[in-house]
Amino acid sequence: MTVRPDRAMPGSPASPSGSTPGAALMGLRGVAALIVVAHHLLLQLGPVDGPLMGVELRGYLAVDVFFILSGFVLARAYGTWFADGGTVREYAVFMSRRVARVWPLHTAILAILLLDGTVRHTGNFWPREVLTNLLLLQGWGFSQTVITPAWSVSTEVLAYALFPLLAGVALRRGRRLAWAGLVGAVAVLALAVLASPGAPGQRGALDLHQNWSLLPALRCLAGFSIGLLTWRALQDRRVWSWAAHRSAPGGVLAVFAVLLLAAAPDLALYACFPLLIASLYASQGLITQTLSRGVFQSVGRGSYALYLVHYPLLGLAVGLVGGPRFVPVFLALLVPAVLAAYWLVERPAQAALRRWSAVALAPVSGLAAR
Repeated sequence: MTVRPDRAMPGSPASPSGSTPGAALMGLRGVAALIVVAHHLLLQLGPVDGPLMGVELRGYLAVDVFFILSGFVLARAYGTWFADGGTVREYAVFMSRRVARVWPLHTAILAILLLDGTVRHTGNFWPREVLTNLLLLQGWGFSQTVITPAWSVSTEVLAYALFPLLAGVALRRGRRLAWAGLVGAVAVLALAVLASPGAPGQRGALDLHQNWSLLPALRCLAGFSIGLLTWRALQDRRVWSWAAHRSAPGGVLAVFAVLLLAAAPDLALYACFPLLIASLYASQGLITQTLSRGVFQSVGRGSYALYLVHYPLLGLAVGLVGGPRFVPVFLALLVPAVLAAYWLVERPAQAALRRWSAVALAPVSGLAAR
């Protein structure tokens, strides 16, 4: 079964600078993952001054880039399946592919942390906590998260489960429902901000990752829906014309930098993210070309492994070496750990699960015939 091709964009190039369409978004994913790593590293080091202050204080917003980007990319790949309802067969295939993407590596790291905590008596894991983390339900307000950054992965699983509903609102023919979806997504985001208790350590309105709360899930669903709507907006010739301008990504980044230096509210910074994603997808400028090549693509492909692996390794490095000396230890551990996680666990497990799910679904869904 192959993904149905998305509708061609008005005046869109077949392939910017020889790269596949949307390749810059893979690079953006890698940059966002690196910002999350730097954010956690700088928080461990303590207050910093200068250009890195923005990463330390507002780096958590990179997670919102992930949420919006996920909605955008999945709308591009699967939007035509569910814009008008979809079928049980399509939903089963979609969910099996998303589970194959996120579950194996998360489960492998979870098993290592549970075993380590049990052997060293450093963890007190309740059965409910183990079960919800194993099923990637912990970010739905059910329990603590064992792998600290994985709360966002869990909330994305909720967005995957609701994808037909969200896509039906955002991508269906006619604009009224899409506008209503935009109003709803913004309202959900505002509700999450207003309902936030201002927990200790919360650095901004959107720094929402509290356990035992639905706020992280609301944050994700709003961003994911905005990503769907960003893809929908690009179907408009006028929007595409702006986004395809070579200077569009640079202009968005310049506005973002000004807002960041001016200590603008989180929601003002957040508004730049869908514009950046749309312009990186459509344009052929220098920034798009740079993100579509070399190390940015490599880091982007390994971004999920980097995102999950870095936090446990950070704790390990701090435990081994006190003070700022933990930084080189952390970096020395990080690269081989990410490579091992990606090549030895994530890639082969994802391929195996996709093969198994295709075989399992074929008899009941007619998958083999498509």
